[in-house]
Amino acid sequence: MSDYIAPDDVTYSSEQLDVVRDNIRSGIYTVCRRRGDFDDIWQIFGRVLDMSGERVKNVVACRICETPFPYYPLQGTDHLRQHTCYLMYPDEPTPISFVAGNFNMYM
Repeated sequence: MSDYIAPDDVTYSSEQLDVVRDNIRSGIYTVCRRRGDFDDIWQIFGRVLDMSGERVKNVVACRICETPFPYYPLQGTDHLRQHTCYLMYPDEPTPISFVAGNFNMYM
């Protein structure tokens, strides 16, 4: 699946992901949990939303360290499962709100 083209031609370079991370940390973007999705990966990762509440396309972020990752649903979540925070908290049943204070629990 390495030939997969992202919907709407939205792809991210490492520099663009750095900008997303900076926007999360500054409060321009927020990270929220995917409502209704109980897969364990979504206990750690969430959608990235801009100030108007619109989803930032093809990117999710760790709700603990706020690191953004490209995400294309057809490619799955294997690359997210290699992230350090997921490896440290793979069975975390609830959001770790005391670590990453800049996210909305449900949106």
